[in-house]
Amino acid sequence: MSIIPSLLNPLHMQLQNHLVSMKWYFDKAGSRRFRWIRLEKQEEGTISVRIAALVEAADGTETWQDFIIKTPFWGGNDLVNDEYELLKVIKGPHIIRRFCLAGNPLDEDLTIEDTHFPGSYIVLECLENGSLSEFIRRAKVAGVPHLSNRLLWLMFRCLVSMCVEMEYPEPMVSVTGQDSQQLNNVWDRIPTGFRHPDLSTNNILMGGYEPGSADHQACPVLKLTSFGRKPLDQQMSEASKTNAPKQNLFCVAIIMQYLIILNDNVTQRKGYFGNPHEASKETEAGWLIPALDDGSTWSFIWLDTELRHLVMHCAATDKDDRPDLRSVWLRIEEIMARQEASGIADSDRQVRLFFQRLAFTL
Repeated sequence: MSIIPSLLNPLHMQLQNHLVSMKWYFDKAGSRRFRWIRLEKQEEGTISVRIAALVEAADGTETWQDFIIKTPFWGGNDLVNDEYELLKVIKGPHIIRRFCLAGNPLDEDLTIEDTHFPGSYIVLECLENGSLSEFIRRAKVAGVPHLSNRLLWLMFRCLVSMCVEMEYPEPMVSVTGQDSQQLNNVWDRIPTGFRHPDLSTNNILMGGYEPGSADHQACPVLKLTSFGRKPLDQQMSEASKTNAPKQNLFCVAIIMQYLIILNDNVTQRKGYFGNPHEASKETEAGWLIPALDDGSTWSFIWLDTELRHLVMHCAATDKDDRPDLRSVWLRIEEIMARQEASGIADSDRQVRLFFQRLAFTL
């Protein structure tokens, strides 16, 4: 049997040619301004490359700042164009942002194919600590038995914030007066009905601490990426748009289950949950149910009961059994306000030490 080297694989050769072509533009601009780092991610239809640019701060000092250039590959041109359009609408602190690259050698313009880089692309911010899937692997390698309840609540709030920002994004234009007050109330904004095409641990990125943000002094910010699908007005039926927030919440609940068990590569497990005074409901977060029919030992006795129940509720098999987005958000805010009122300084200090132990860039 003859073995064909990977370099002779047509797909691999096309990828190498694509990367060489892109690198040429940045090399031409000069190593004084740009540093080519690596291929960051390859997924269906697109590739993402990590590059550093020398950026001048307001005080005149210059620092190197990483960014991502996402381009189509192997037929993904529509994915990149759609994501570009979606990111004009879907905005918020937990949504990946476009990166403003001064003097971009590729000439950032998705509508014109000229003598610069041929084809579509997006320039995105770079989050320095990788994906949530990588975080789970790092924690397991470090021998972490489980995440603290405080950290799980902080992450849950970040993940649900993504759902809120997708459904009720920040306004696209500046407004003043009464209109401004109305838009500052998230729930008064016009809902998008957007369902993320792949809300998974691979598409949630981890940044660092954010000065001035009360939510991200202990837990690094989490941001959602990979939005490339049809534009909002072409994507779904009205019924699907109505159900989109609950489906996004369902995906978040499954991710929370992975964070609790520190494993995002397990077979889904169904089970039943409910209060003593109500009919049991089926959930896809079956790993969190204490009484298992197979007689195996339940190892999550440490888990906050309110957190467990809320995750199972959001992961209910029947969408009509799932809570609505607003009630989940308000419930999380109520519980975390109660925690913070009772004093969480020590818990947050332990969370920060935990991320230092995992050698995070913070």
